[in-house]
Amino acid sequence: MDSWPHSWNGQPDRSAYTTRDTIEHIWHGLGLPQDALARINVDLPSEGGIAIPSSFKIGHLAQASICLSALAASLVDHQVNDTLSEPQAIRVPLEHAVAEFGSEKHYLLDGKPAKSAWGTLGGLHKTADGHVRMHDNFPNHRNAICKVLELDSETATKEDVAEKTLQWKSAELETAALKNDAVIFALRSYQEWETSGPGQAIMAGHNLPIRLTKMAGSGANPTEAALHIRQNADRCLRGLRVLELSRVIAAPVAGKTLAAHGADVLWVTSPNLPSLPALDIDVGRGKRSIQLDIKTEDGKQDLEHLARDADVL
Repeated sequence: MDSWPHSWNGQPDRSAYTTRDTIEHIWHGLGLPQDALARINVDLPSEGGIAIPSSFKIGHLAQASICLSALAASLVDHQVNDTLSEPQAIRVPLEHAVAEFGSEKHYLLDGKPAKSAWGTLGGLHKTADGHVRMHDNFPNHRNAICKVLELDSETATKEDVAEKTLQWKSAELETAALKNDAVIFALRSYQEWETSGPGQAIMAGHNLPIRLTKMAGSGANPTEAALHIRQNADRCLRGLRVLELSRVIAAPVAGKTLAAHGADVLWVTSPNLPSLPALDIDVGRGKRSIQLDIKTEDGKQDLEHLARDADVL
């Protein structure tokens, strides 16, 4: 691959990336230690194989993201246990990674498979000039979609939505959706994405939509959070206390990942917001959970008390 970091004009063709290319791209883009990749033996059985039928590289992304998580965990282990000179190995089989990415489909509740967390209107829809993807998992999302498409949210079907979206151009529907808090986004090619406003905003001055900010200088004393992590524990984050305030998928999965590496994660949710019970069971794996109404004084005080004892918020 080309040298890092890439400039905007020097971006390689990411459609040709291997799983290892993606791992290196994100790792280097975040400014993480380059020698870690050379020091750790990464084994990706079935790399490049077709995981599940999809226009997206699900297996590729699953292996890469789980491997990156393990690489970051190895850095913590090296720092806590002073094992920088010891060789380590990470193995992420494709089939295991894909199973984890679809884990919400694999558990049983009272002996029965979990119900789908997805709404009845969303998914991929054809437009006058392309396609859009929409989500209607929550009632407010469904109502917003129907408002944009001028449909009755009580009676609308997926067929009704499909008929309406054919009357729109993708970008125009996306713009109308954003103005009405609906979750509808146009599908774009790499070139279309990189020349779009959001694509250029992400790439302006930085290669990734993720940034790591160092809060203390190199001469600073270890933080209390680092001191709480136990040495030579069975998992590298054992003892770390995480207070998670999140919903839906992205942040809860981040919390689940920290829990998988041994952190004590307390997941705080709100009794005033709609939830996705079938999904929450899965993303809550390894965590404790509590509901707090932070609109009340008691709820605020409880949250402040929990935050004082947390290492990570």
